[in-house]
Amino acid sequence: MPRKKGNKGRKATKNPPRPRPPSPKPFQPNAAPDKTTEDGEELWELNEVVASRFMYGKLYYQVSWKGWSKDEYWYPASDLKRCPYLLVEFHSDNPKAAGPPRRLDIWDKAWTAFTEEGLEKHEEDDLVMTAAQKKTWLEEFEDMM
Repeated sequence: MPRKKGNKGRKATKNPPRPRPPSPKPFQPNAAPDKTTEDGEELWELNEVVASRFMYGKLYYQVSWKGWSKDEYWYPASDLKRCPYLLVEFHSDNPKAAGPPRRLDIWDKAWTAFTEEGLEKHEEDDLVMTAAQKKTWLEEFEDMM
């Protein structure tokens, strides 16, 4: 009698699922962006940073967009470099959350100075501050308040 092959089950994976690109949703309005950069890149206005997490060696954020329904997509930190004030606000309110990004101070200085200098693509854009850097950053922020 032939042996029946049974279902041995699936292997459990250790890693969480990778973030998927956003898919167009029919119920979301297709509004025009508020601004564009000099190179024609569209800029959309964020409402707030909702959450952060570290996965696959990079820092990701979940955000809510002004005028849009809830967004489940996780964006790399480098996508939020033009709104450092929201990242500062999020991390000051949530000091135990993953992050902040290593280049947050540089992004904040560029935003304050109304310049694009410091916003160019960099290998450390999506990396998290070390524990010592984060502690120093939080202490400096508390001193400012």
